[in-house]
Amino acid sequence: MTSFKLVLFFVTLFAASSIARGASPVTYKIRIDPKDLSGYDVEMQFITSSRNVRVAMAAHPEYDDRYWRYIENFTAESRGRTIPVNKPEDAVWQINGAAGELIIRYRLHLPTQNQPVRDAWKPFLTANGGMVGDLHSLMYLVGGESRRAKLTLEMPADWKAASGLEPTKDRRTFTGSTELMLDSPVLIGTVREWKFSVAGIPHTMAIWSPPNAKPYDAGPLLDGIKRLGQQAVKAFGRPPYPRYTFLFQSGGQAALEHLTSVNLGLSSDLNDLFDELAHEYIHVWNLMDVRPRERVGLKYRFAEPTGVLWWNEGATIMFADLLLRRAALGDRRSRVQRLESIIARYLTSPGYSTLSADLVSRGDSYPLLLGDNRASTHLQGEVLTTMLDLRIRDATNGRLDVTHVMKLLAARFDSQHGITNADIERAIVEVCRCEMKSFFRDYIYGAKLVDFDRYLGLIAMRADVTRSPALNPNGKPAVDLRIGPLSPEGEVILRITNPQSSWGKAGLHTGDRLLSVDDTPRQPLIIITPNARVSTPTAYAALKAGSLTTMDAMPILSSSFERHNTRDSSQWPEPHNDFERVIFEIEPEIERAKNALLEAGVRSALLAGSGSSVFGIVDDDVMRERVIDNLKCEAGWQVFSCETLSRVEYFEAMKPSGFPLFLRSLKTANTKTDTGA
Repeated sequence: MTSFKLVLFFVTLFAASSIARGASPVTYKIRIDPKDLSGYDVEMQFITSSRNVRVAMAAHPEYDDRYWRYIENFTAESRGRTIPVNKPEDAVWQINGAAGELIIRYRLHLPTQNQPVRDAWKPFLTANGGMVGDLHSLMYLVGGESRRAKLTLEMPADWKAASGLEPTKDRRTFTGSTELMLDSPVLIGTVREWKFSVAGIPHTMAIWSPPNAKPYDAGPLLDGIKRLGQQAVKAFGRPPYPRYTFLFQSGGQAALEHLTSVNLGLSSDLNDLFDELAHEYIHVWNLMDVRPRERVGLKYRFAEPTGVLWWNEGATIMFADLLLRRAALGDRRSRVQRLESIIARYLTSPGYSTLSADLVSRGDSYPLLLGDNRASTHLQGEVLTTMLDLRIRDATNGRLDVTHVMKLLAARFDSQHGITNADIERAIVEVCRCEMKSFFRDYIYGAKLVDFDRYLGLIAMRADVTRSPALNPNGKPAVDLRIGPLSPEGEVILRITNPQSSWGKAGLHTGDRLLSVDDTPRQPLIIITPNARVSTPTAYAALKAGSLTTMDAMPILSSSFERHNTRDSSQWPEPHNDFERVIFEIEPEIERAKNALLEAGVRSALLAGSGSSVFGIVDDDVMRERVIDNLKCEAGWQVFSCETLSRVEYFEAMKPSGFPLFLRSLKTANTKTDTGA
C-alpha cells in the first residue's frame, strides 16, 4: 500500500504529468538586470488550442502577499501580434484571441521593504543575490495546472542558484510540475551549498549572505539538519519528496515550508533556529503532503477556511519538540515543564473553552469567525495532540504514540488528496484501537474545556492550577493590551481578543472600524547629534537590563505606559531614560549635549533611545529658534528642528506595521459615539 502511494504521488506531482494530458510544457524566464534591482522581468510561454486564455497569480492559503499588486507592463503576444488583455479579477488576466504559441511578458516591481528585517519567504534582490520565483513571481495557466514547467534564470554569470526544483545539466534551468514551480523559491547569487543524503534521498543546505555579513560556521547547523532528518524518517516514514533543499538567508526572519524546500532566516542562536527549522521541515509531512482538503491544488482566490489546522499546525509543534529531543538538539526544557507551560497558556484565554478546535482552525485565516474571543490553533492543537499522545500510549502499553498516526496518514494521503477531521479520527482509532468519538465530540467539534486530570492521570500526574491578577513590576494592574488590528493593512478594523477585557466591557467588538482617536497637540522638538558615538550592542551590554523579548516581556513592557489625565505635555512627569546613566559615563560629550539644551532654555531634555542623540522639548517655534541660535557655537554637533507626529500621521507613515496599542478614547463605526476605554 505504501509503495503504491509513493509511486502514484511522484507521477502526479513531480514526474511528467504532461504525458497524461499530452499538453506542452510552460516555460518561464526570469531576467535580472544587476543595474536595476528594483524588480525583474518575467516571460511565460506555452501553446494553447483555446482562443480565450486566463493566467493568474496563485494565492498562498496562509500568507497571501497579493503580489499581483506589483505586476507592471503586462503584455501578451501570439504569432507576432499583440493581443488585447483585461483583468476580470485582481489576480487574473484574460487574454482574448490567442492561437497556438502564446508569449506573456511582465515586470515584477519589488515592493518597498518597510520592516527592519526582511521576511524570509518574500522575493528580494541585492548586488550579490537574492530570492526569486514561486507564486510571488510566476503565473499559471488556469486549467493547465498539471502541465510540466521549465524555469530559466538570466542573471550575472558568477551567480549560483539553489532550489527544490528538479535540476538540469544547466545550473540555471530547473523543471517540475506547474504546481511545484509556483511552490519553489530560488535562492540566487553568492550562495554556498552542502550536499548530503537522508534515506537515500539527496538533500542540499544553501546559505546566502550579503558581503558585509559576519562569517557563519555552518558545521553545527548542517549536523543538526542531518540528525533531524533521520529522526523524521524514523517517525513518519520515507520522505514524500524526491529531493529537498534548505534555503537560508542572512538578514531574513521567520520561515515558510514548501513541497521540496524551506526558506528560513539565518540566526546565530541555534536553539531558536532549530525550533523554527524543525516546525517548518515537519510541515513537509503534515501540511504540504498531508494537507487540508480545502488546500489541494492551485487557486487564485484565498483558500476556504479549513477545520483541520489544529492537527496540521498544533500536532506539528508537538512533533517538532519531540524529534528535537530525540535528535538531542538544543537546550530544551523537560517535557513536564513544557506541558506546564502549554496548559498555563491554554487556561489564560476563555476562547479555548468557548471555541471548538474545528472553529479555531477555520478562524486562523478568517479571524472574524472567532468574534471577540481569541484562540491559537497552534496552541490548542498542541494541547489536544499531547492529550491524544497520552491516550494512545496508555491504550497500547507504550508501544505506539501519536507519531504513528502521522505515519499512517502519510501512507494514505498526499498533496493531491486532502484530509478532513473524520480522516484524522479514523487514523487515531486504527492506531490505538480505542474509542475516540467522545474526544472529537467534546474538543474538535465541541468547545469543552480539556479535562487535564483525566489525561494526566494516565501518567500518574494531575494539574495544580492557581490564578493571580496580571500586575506590572510595580504591583499595579498591567495595561490591558487585549486589542489589536484585524489586519496590518487597509483601514483599522479592531480585533478584541477577550470579551472580558476592558475593551470588551467598554462595548467594543471585533469588526468595529476605528474612525478617530483622541490626540495630543503638536509638540516642537530639537535633536542634537554630538560628535560622539556609542554602538547599540555596547549600550545594551553596559545597561545589563532584563530582556524585553521573552515570555516575561508583557509585565516589563507594561511598566513603560503611564496614564496621564491631561493632554497638556507641560503637566506630564519628567521623562526618564535608563540608558543615560551608562551612556553618559561612556561618552561624557553626550551628557554635555543634554545639559547644553537645558541651559539654552528647553523645558526638558532626554537621551533618545540608546543614543547617541539627545532631544529637547520646547513650548513653541519661537523658543525653538532661540535655542538653536544658542547652540550654533558648538562645533561638530548636528542640530535638527522637528516636531511630534499626530496619531494619524504616525499610523499613515508606519503602515503596515503601525498601530496605537494604548488608546484613551475610540470612536467606532458600530456606536458612532466616543467610548472611554
